Amino acid sequence: MPDGQVAAAPQVTSPQVSTSCPAAPYGANRSAPGSGKTVALTFDDGPGASTASIVSILAQYGVPATFFNLGQNMAARPALVKQEASAGYALGNHTWDHKKLTTLPASAQGTEMDQASAEQVSLTGIQPCGFRPPGGNYNSTTLSLAQQRRMTVWTWSVDTEDWKANGSSSAYWVNRIVNLAEKGGSQTHPVLLMHNQPAGNPATVRALPTIIQYFGRHGYTFVDLLGRTAAHTPGGLGDEVNPFGNGFDVFHQQKAVNAIIVGWTATKADPATHFIRLPGTVPGAYRFEYAPNGVATGLSVSVPGYDAAGTGLKYGLVLRASNNGPWQQFIP
Repeated sequence: MPDGQVAAAPQVTSPQVSTSCPAAPYGANRSAPGSGKTVALTFDDGPGASTASIVSILAQYGVPATFFNLGQNMAARPALVKQEASAGYALGNHTWDHKKLTTLPASAQGTEMDQASAEQVSLTGIQPCGFRPPGGNYNSTTLSLAQQRRMTVWTWSVDTEDWKANGSSSAYWVNRIVNLAEKGGSQTHPVLLMHNQPAGNPATVRALPTIIQYFGRHGYTFVDLLGRTAAHTPGGLGDEVNPFGNGFDVFHQQKAVNAIIVGWTATKADPATHFIRLPGTVPGAYRFEYAPNGVATGLSVSVPGYDAAGTGLKYGLVLRASNNGPWQQFIP
């Protein structure tokens, strides 16, 4: 707790089954969900001093992530858990206080899971659908208990070892974290392990934009461990449309990199329609229509505009990298 005391665990008298989650398979998973090339950013041991900065960076780039929080840290910093939840990020169970589960009997393992789940539900109303055993240590008992609680067990395929920085923000640690993260570029579905511990992870914060840009440039779709490709929040006014910097092809003639969101609407049928404005000599506002399945069909003209040569944009705007790629890679 902020006053130095240890948070009290909630009293649980029965298994906390995540009834809102799909049935969980038996076994541990370490490949990001989805088709094509997907990457999952995951953060363990929070919330902590760096959580708000991490959330801000994720929002800036419009990418989803999964937070595996510890129960006692949620109790100590409830506002940060609520911030993660309200921003639409996936929240997973990481036990109450990070004990090594393989040293515990079944009853104690179950209690570790149940106390963390109860704390998360009490703060956010969201049941955890994923479980990550501390240190990646689990046994058959762990797998059975998680499955009974409808929590899929997740480990990782790329370890950034960012916790070893121990609070340092030096260039050495930032570069080391980035280099380890980029090893995931040899995988089709990497799951990256990072941390946001109570004391803070400043090197992780500094490394995160570079990591996101790397996977964005290499054609990965960002997903959370629920398989979602967005954090379910529309971009804010003034946000850069394409933070990866690879621009749009306007009528196959002009690359526009610094387009910004100038407005958006949300309806039941169309949950996030963004209106963007192009820089330079290209007038007009353009509309991107959100596709519920997370796949873009392209940008369409909302107000007729013109390219630099004055030609009408009768075909609208298309994504330079892909006409039908995941929209979240381009629109925050």
